[in-house]
Amino acid sequence: MSQKTIGDIYTDDPAVLPLDGTEKIELEQSAASAGALVSDIRARPTVAKSANYTITGREDAHVIAMTTGGSDRTVDLPNSASDDLEIGDEFELFKIDSGAGIAILARQGANTINGKTSFHLPQQYNYVRVRYFGSGFYGVIDFMAVYHTGWVANSDWTNKELVTTHGLNTPLSDLLVKFFISTDGAEANAFEILPTGFNTGFGAGDYGTTIFAIDNNSFKLQTGAAGIVYILDNSFMDVLDTESWYYKIKVYRIL
Repeated sequence: MSQKTIGDIYTDDPAVLPLDGTEKIELEQSAASAGALVSDIRARPTVAKSANYTITGREDAHVIAMTTGGSDRTVDLPNSASDDLEIGDEFELFKIDSGAGIAILARQGANTINGKTSFHLPQQYNYVRVRYFGSGFYGVIDFMAVYHTGWVANSDWTNKELVTTHGLNTPLSDLLVKFFISTDGAEANAFEILPTGFNTGFGAGDYGTTIFAIDNNSFKLQTGAAGIVYILDNSFMDVLDTESWYYKIKVYRIL
């Protein structure tokens, strides 16, 4: 049996083809409607904001590009109790600038975002996208929420309290913290220090690092009384105590 086609649709079923004029028009109208639906989804509003903003419903902005400057800025999600909202509606907040302000996606009323009241984006290019699942619940379906100190010069690594205020509004157990050292502040010469703590026999004193929670927006990285022990790339051990090097602390929200 020969294969028959309609545009990009292929069939061997003689009951499908040929189409009469009415069927062809209906097919073309259906294709046009589907195309219009896709265009409507793509065209849902994206707006740039630099002040607090409230999304009023599903016909309002679905993507907020926020410039915070030096102040925290909050975007409120639609309130399921009063706003036009349907299951499956998605909303996204993206922090555009490098200002010190935090971009915050917040609930209204009794709604929740993964069971919480807000989601914080402290640094440039951080974003979060949520989907409404009904019953006042927004679920986070995609995000990148990261904070880093940049390279910080330091020359005393003994009994050092490195307090980091990350602004992620997340407990330490839901964070991944990385501690990097560089001899000159360049990424090419960086290496990671893992949390440790022990006495090595290099002299009196204790060496290592431990991270302690302070609150949901900060923690303390404590170094040993005698500094930090690390493994060289030739497998031998060395001590970091008075070197004029650099450190960077990077924090990832994982939940």
